[in-house]
Amino acid sequence: MIASIEENKYGERFLVDYLSVDYQIYSSEDVIRGNYSHLIDASQGFFIIVGTDSGFLYDYFKKSNRKKDKVFIFFEFTRVVDKLNLKNNLGFDKKNQIGLFLIEGEFSFSDYLPEALIVQNLVSISSTLKKYSNIIDVEYDEFRKKILAAYNVYASSLILATKKKDFENQAIRNLSHNILPAKFLKSKFKNKVALILGGGPSLDDTVEWVKLNRNKLFIFAAGRIANRLIKEGITPDFIGSIDPYQVSFDNAKTFLKFADKDSFIRTPVLINAYHVNNDLLSQWGGNSVYLGASSALLNDDNISLFGPTVAHALVGAAIEFGFKYIYFAGIDLCFTDGKTHESMSEEVQSDGIASYGEEFTLINNLGEKSTTHREFYKGHQSLTQMVNFYLIKQPGLKFFSLGAKSAAINKVNYVELDKVILKEEIWFDVNVFFSHVDLSVIINIVEKKIPIISNLIKRFKLYEDLAQKTLKNYESKSLSKNYFFSEQDFKALNSAHQVLKNKMGGDLDYLVSLDISLFQGVFLSSENRHSLESRMAAFQTWFNSIYLLANFVVRLLELSLDRLALRISELSFMVEGKPSFDAVKAVWEEIDQTGRVMFVSNFATKSVEKDVQEKIDKLKNNFLVSLGVSNRVNELRVLGNSDEALWQSLLTAYKISDVAALNKVIDLSSANTAQLGICLIAKALVAKINGNLEQSVDLLKEALSIDADGHIRFCLDELLKISIARDDLNSALSYVEQLCQFSLEYMKTYAKLLKLLGNLAASSEVLAMYVSVYKDDLGARITLAEQYHDLGMVAEAEACVDQVLAVEANHKAALHYKKVWFSH
Repeated sequence: MIASIEENKYGERFLVDYLSVDYQIYSSEDVIRGNYSHLIDASQGFFIIVGTDSGFLYDYFKKSNRKKDKVFIFFEFTRVVDKLNLKNNLGFDKKNQIGLFLIEGEFSFSDYLPEALIVQNLVSISSTLKKYSNIIDVEYDEFRKKILAAYNVYASSLILATKKKDFENQAIRNLSHNILPAKFLKSKFKNKVALILGGGPSLDDTVEWVKLNRNKLFIFAAGRIANRLIKEGITPDFIGSIDPYQVSFDNAKTFLKFADKDSFIRTPVLINAYHVNNDLLSQWGGNSVYLGASSALLNDDNISLFGPTVAHALVGAAIEFGFKYIYFAGIDLCFTDGKTHESMSEEVQSDGIASYGEEFTLINNLGEKSTTHREFYKGHQSLTQMVNFYLIKQPGLKFFSLGAKSAAINKVNYVELDKVILKEEIWFDVNVFFSHVDLSVIINIVEKKIPIISNLIKRFKLYEDLAQKTLKNYESKSLSKNYFFSEQDFKALNSAHQVLKNKMGGDLDYLVSLDISLFQGVFLSSENRHSLESRMAAFQTWFNSIYLLANFVVRLLELSLDRLALRISELSFMVEGKPSFDAVKAVWEEIDQTGRVMFVSNFATKSVEKDVQEKIDKLKNNFLVSLGVSNRVNELRVLGNSDEALWQSLLTAYKISDVAALNKVIDLSSANTAQLGICLIAKALVAKINGNLEQSVDLLKEALSIDADGHIRFCLDELLKISIARDDLNSALSYVEQLCQFSLEYMKTYAKLLKLLGNLAASSEVLAMYVSVYKDDLGARITLAEQYHDLGMVAEAEACVDQVLAVEANHKAALHYKKVWFSH
């Protein structure tokens, strides 16, 4: 469910959000003023309680009868905690089935909100986090700002976590190649020794040891270190890749060389995430198994995908495959003597352009402090949790780290290389497990997916068509100049909403998870719940979001159907020699995936004519040559020398909240003192996305102080947005005054801020200046008329209304005001 129209006991109707947890914030003054009761009765979800004296408020919530699944979070001052004589965390009240939390000091929303409910409801809302009381003291206001900052951190991470469009985009493309789930190898390597290789600096120190002990263990390697392994003559047993993004292809594509049987004795088995980049998976020429469900729509039974890095995924896979002894090398998660990656990495090969800010500190295996990056720090936390989780399930597991200066991980024992004792293992080519999976088996698996995908297309096409039909009906009325929406229209829209919602069932949650940000307009703040216009607009947003996402899924499924057909053509050529190789090759070239020839070359059972074999060999050799060219290193160098390219990269990354790409901009610009402004702005945007608004403001101000490399307007605009979000109207006013020097468009915002600060006369004066320049903005003229009317300036108000009618004779608002205000 997304939302429904409900009526409380006072007869008030509003949109209730089930998609989100509905956060409401109260102060103790609300209790005194009686502003809370109907909201408490009507709202769903979590309540945030803030006050300077809330003993009465706490007792009220505790004693009142509640619906299930409500959580009340109390943020209080020390004196209130002392007064109530309560512990910080009051826990879950089983009797009333509500959570009661009392929090003081430092806090994090994620520590107190039940994770299962968050995931279930796909939370993404900040607009309803609002204060209701007008009685604010300084201490209360500062405390409220702290809560809003903490919420911003929480909500931003949650929004990113629930935006799965990029992942599902690759997952559905991969349906033609995700053939065998990772559970195919479950428990096949009981009590064996696994070595997990990552791209950290300690790989340089352990690589010789790895070569000496090659036949005593099984190697799991991250795809990105393939260059180094090939140079060292090490062929891993398993190679891993998980990221869906296109940069992952250039970052890890060298591992595709391992499928060249002319150069390597054996081929590793690829362990890939179900949503790995399709260009990697489709052009892999060896055996592979996938982790996780092949798509959220199919939900296969399989070994789970562990994250956030490929190292986590490989550790989880090794344990599920039955390995008992797990060694880490190159899994450092911190810097070693300033080095961030192993010596053959692209970061090092880019002439040191790529660097990382030293933001966090970890203790290494020697007990020394080591600096690290935010993402590495998070990876360390999650790997620690993962190790502890598995040790509870399987106490016999043994974890070891081979890097002296790797970050120390709880319950992972550091062991010096010369003291590692490995028994002679029965070591074999892991591909032996795939010997009975012939091409006919693969063809059968692929063919069975076609009717499934076809039915999914029909299902989501129905949602797309129904949403589009409703939208067209709504928009045709909206465009009619003489049409006013009524409660009857609202009921009809609500009915259509219920019908479509019921048809979608669980597919609704799937669509929402693809891009939850599209639905933010569905969530109505309390002051808008009574407005017919706002409720109608919320429904329009809902239908439009469903239409866009269903359309996206249908197009993607149709593409998947094409890829399934191509896969069958490839396999048919390999078995029967039909269709012709030229026909298959033409499609490969069209989709820029000529590397698919690697699988054909390795597994074809049908002998071909000499000229066809020559074509196969030529295409294969050309593809292998292309893998030696690293676009990413060149990009790093080019971007590092181009201010404009760097700035465009920043804007593109910020538009889609791509923190990794922004960090890349930081890496590049930090090496060039002339690009300090761009570096500071990129850091500010990362801080903003992560919810640290205070840090973002400081960095933007610092960028302004050095002229921001000519990006002053951008900095001021960001500072304005943050100030408004933090309800810091005085700062916002200062920024918008400066922005007006760049464009008079900002005068409209300037007028709004003046109005919010209570200076209606000044607001009207500024707005009048704005409409004198932007004459076509009839909405602004209507707003000016309303403000003039509120000021008692009747003649000026009527003049504004007449100016609007002179341009648009049937303007609804102008006609309404002409009739109500000026009918003499």
